[in-house]
Amino acid sequence: MSNLSEDEVQVIDRGTGTAILFAHGMGLDCRLFEPQVEALSDDYRTIAYNLRAHSARGADPYTLYDLVTDFIAELDKRGINRCVLVGMSMGGYMAVRAALTVPQRLQGVALIGASAIPFPPEEVAVFRADAERWRHRTTLGPQQGRADAEQNFARTTLRRNPHLIARWAERIAERSGATSYCEFLSWACQDDVRQMFAGVKVPCLLMHGQEDTAVPLAHALETHRILPSARLLVLPYAGHAANLEFPETVNAALRAFCEECFALSVS
Repeated sequence: MSNLSEDEVQVIDRGTGTAILFAHGMGLDCRLFEPQVEALSDDYRTIAYNLRAHSARGADPYTLYDLVTDFIAELDKRGINRCVLVGMSMGGYMAVRAALTVPQRLQGVALIGASAIPFPPEEVAVFRADAERWRHRTTLGPQQGRADAEQNFARTTLRRNPHLIARWAERIAERSGATSYCEFLSWACQDDVRQMFAGVKVPCLLMHGQEDTAVPLAHALETHRILPSARLLVLPYAGHAANLEFPETVNAALRAFCEECFALSVS
């Protein structure tokens, strides 16, 4: 059962023209991309949507490939043939699989705080032990909400913009343990696609906070080594949710990337 309130936004769809779709990370929702939707909707159709955790299927186990299926359904529902897909964290891991399985539906892929690198089994075991503590809770609660929110931001943001962290901590705290646990399983138990990703032809942009503690910068650097044609932007003083911490920088990079991708698609 979803714990999404009736008045919570399920999708943000603004602008017209060539489409950019945004897929959020674990514990978050489509509002994560409000700065990008606002900035880019003057030239593009910008769509940020809630992933499966915010649906009636959220408490049933699923994989990143199931999220790819949901992504294609979002395109089909809106009559969109191809788009640039921007994924943050879990949404980025899904975007990697989309580039592998449905490249014909993509004009480009941008990853924020994500990579093509799986987590080692010993790290997953630690993550799972922590997740078992809250998987049966009705809501994650304030303490867990605060801990999860802080992991999305750099030390500089914690000091300079505490209201941003507090806002997301409150939202995360209301998430259910069951849906959060299924989100966790989807990305923590991901398959190893490094060898296949080396052959990806879809244009790719990697954006990663230098202070990301959720997904190490080393994962982005290794992804770039695997796919050297990808563009790489490392953001100093940024953490996991770099698009919220430095929206102007991320927006400028996305705009340039999309211009390049859309130009390639008509050449």
